[in-house]
This record gives sequence, structure tokens and C-alpha cells, in this order.
Amino acid sequence: MKITGRIGLGVMLGILCLSGNAQKKQADFIKDLLYAQCKGVFKPADKPSTITQKEYAFPWSKTAKIEKTSLEAALDSLMGGISCSKSGDELKVQSKFPANIDVDSKLFSMSIRSISLQNEKGMAVSLDTSMNFVSFGSEFHSSFETDSSGNTISTNTKRQTVSRSVGIKNAAKSIKGSLAITCCIVDGYDYVRIQPSDAGKEISFGGIKLKVLSVKGQVAAIKVVEGSINFDYLVADSNNEPYMGMSSKLSFAQQDYDFFSMPNAFDKATFDAYYLSNKERMLSKDAVRDVIVVKGAGSIGNLYLYKPASKVTRRAEVAVNL
Repeated sequence: MKITGRIGLGVMLGILCLSGNAQKKQADFIKDLLYAQCKGVFKPADKPSTITQKEYAFPWSKTAKIEKTSLEAALDSLMGGISCSKSGDELKVQSKFPANIDVDSKLFSMSIRSISLQNEKGMAVSLDTSMNFVSFGSEFHSSFETDSSGNTISTNTKRQTVSRSVGIKNAAKSIKGSLAITCCIVDGYDYVRIQPSDAGKEISFGGIKLKVLSVKGQVAAIKVVEGSINFDYLVADSNNEPYMGMSSKLSFAQQDYDFFSMPNAFDKATFDAYYLSNKERMLSKDAVRDVIVVKGAGSIGNLYLYKPASKVTRRAEVAVNL
């Protein structure tokens, strides 16, 4: 089960160029959606979760399972064995890690870019790489040998397989050319732990400067003072055990955060009046939303912010003739 989740204001940015009643319905929909999402984050749940994953392995602890030199050798082997296949309007890239090497799928990424692909008519073929899902599997092999004493010895090997499919945008019976493929494995994280006692403090991690505005109950608010807000997060209880339930994150302008933090902000009439006075700014794609609010599935004892700090990366150019 997922531990964290995200909801965002992006779906509400901008109102379609409609007219009359259709435009009013669109505006009302956006307002009501914003009301529901913000209320869901700021208002405490009737029954906060108490169910945790007691033996959960934090992302930064997973990176220590394989030494960097082994990761480098594993990626070299993976890149050297890449092959491609085609089924209809889908191109698949696949390969295998060395025997008995296990890589956590959450730490691995594969990107694919067309260098020059053409169909049977000599026309350029483009790829739809918007879906970035990598499939992991396993192959098992057993072999038997007889030692000098006549005893039969069984040897079992396991190989982790990796594949990623991309769409072919224009129909082609055959394609020929080359691909640029990049594979990465995260081998280290920057992270910081935030607790209720950190409210009012300034902290930093990974080049980001933050101020903890509040950590109370299920809700934590953090202001980005300097740097990018591109990081993941994880909510745990006071025993440092992550919750099983979903958590959520929204970003706000300071002015909106101050309003939504008020006890009566989600009285519908109060909210509607505030929204009507500020909707142009609130829905602007250029608005600065530097206050991050996280709501945990249960009461926040420990909030972790984290992002990759280092990766093992390999690149290859692969010929395609299908």
C-alpha cells in the first residue's frame, strides 16, 4: 500500500474559454474543487489513522543494500545487453541485470529518446515517452553438476529483468534507426526529519532552505525560503513508524495559507467571499506558492522530506532494426 500521495492545484489553473452558462459552471466547479481539496488538507479527520508499517525500510536505508561498485558493474551489464522488440504501435526496450543482483525498482529509472528512427517509407518515426513505467521481473535457472565424489550439486541462479515500452506515434510496419537510452539507480538521498518541536525553526537540506511554520496534529506547514520545492515526503508517528494510509500535499501562497489556517475559513460563505476576491491571483499559473502543507494519515510525529542526492548513471546508443 502506498504511504504517501499527492494532490495539486494544477488541475484548477485557468478557466476554459467558454461562454455564458458553461463558463459559470466551469468557474463553480473549480471553486468547489478548491474548497474540497483545501478543506481536506486543513480540517482534521474524524478518525485519524493509527495503523503503521512497523518494519518499513526508509528510502535512504535501501540505497545501502548494494555497494556502488557493484551497482556500476550491474548497470554496465544491463546496458550491454539491451535489446528491442516491436508489437503493433509499441516499442519495447528490455535487458537483464547480472545473476543474483537485486535492485529496488523504486530506485531505478530508464529514459528513452529517439535519435533517428524511420519507417519502411523513409519517414521519420516519433515516440510517445510520456508513460514512464518500468516493468521488473525475474528469470530463474537451475543447473546440476556432479562433484568428484559422485554427489549431485544443484545451482540456482536468479536474474532480474527490466523492460519499458513506448508508443510509436505514426504507424509503421517496420522501424530502423537508433535510440539513446539512459538508466539510473539512486544510491544516496538527502533527507531531513521534522518534528512538532521544530515549529518556528529554519532548516535546510539538499540546498533548500526552509522554515517550519507549524506541525500540529495531522498537519505540517513549511515555507520554502530558498531553493526548489521538488522533493518527496513521508509521514510517520511518534515511534518513527510510517502510516499505512494516504497522506497529501498542497502548495499555497502565504496569503492563502494564512486564510485557510483560520478556524472559520471553511464556512462556505466565508470561503466563497475570499475566493471571489482572490480567484485571479489564486488560479494564476505564475503565482508563487511557497508554503507547503502536508496532511498525514495520522498525527505527525515525524515528517521526512527527501530527494535523491546521487545516482549511478549509464548511457548507451542502441541500434533498432525491426
